[in-house]
Amino acid sequence: MSEEVRPSNVDRAVRFRLRTLLWTTTALAVLAAVAGPLYRRAPAEGQTRLLIHWSALLAVTGLAYCSHQRDYARRHGGRAVRFVVWETSRSGRPARGVWGSLWLALVVCWIGVTSHAVALEQHSPWESLGSSLVPGLVAAGLIFFYSRRALFLCDDGMPLAKNCFVPWGHVHSVETVSGRPTVLKLGRLDGDVYIEVPADMRAALEEFLREKGLPVDDQPHGSGLTDA
Repeated sequence: MSEEVRPSNVDRAVRFRLRTLLWTTTALAVLAAVAGPLYRRAPAEGQTRLLIHWSALLAVTGLAYCSHQRDYARRHGGRAVRFVVWETSRSGRPARGVWGSLWLALVVCWIGVTSHAVALEQHSPWESLGSSLVPGLVAAGLIFFYSRRALFLCDDGMPLAKNCFVPWGHVHSVETVSGRPTVLKLGRLDGDVYIEVPADMRAALEEFLREKGLPVDDQPHGSGLTDA
């Protein structure tokens, strides 16, 4: 049996993808370009309401994102974590990228409309706070969904979701994806799982999977042209 591998950053199970970071900074840049003129045009009371609205929006987004990350990091449910690898897709591109772009545009427009209403219409401070709640939650969920997320490999299987645990007996094959030597495909009847494995972890991980009775094939398979 291989030694237990439980990295010290097991609780930091979510990282930004480069594309996610680019989308986020682009959205912030667009909002900043709109916010400046809007703030200058607003009356003094409207400027105060805008500051309340934007501060609450940032706070809600940050707190909701941290809550998502904390819950995700605890997905192993207290089981002994042997390896922490990264989830990926068959092609390596984030799935549903077009839908992500549409949601991003919707959130930016939503924030712009609510900010305009807060600045130029009669709103109480409580209304300014309330109008930041829903777009902040949606923005946090969107950022989290397109962030790079870890997958915990435990002694008895892997948790794919809060209520979805896959025992090793439900995995029938382990293959290297063609053209992507750091990516393994864990084959199962309910849908294959693709994981990105650091080179220095590869040998130990393959030994661990063989100990679980899984056939590990080092030869690349599949073209990896479409998302899983």
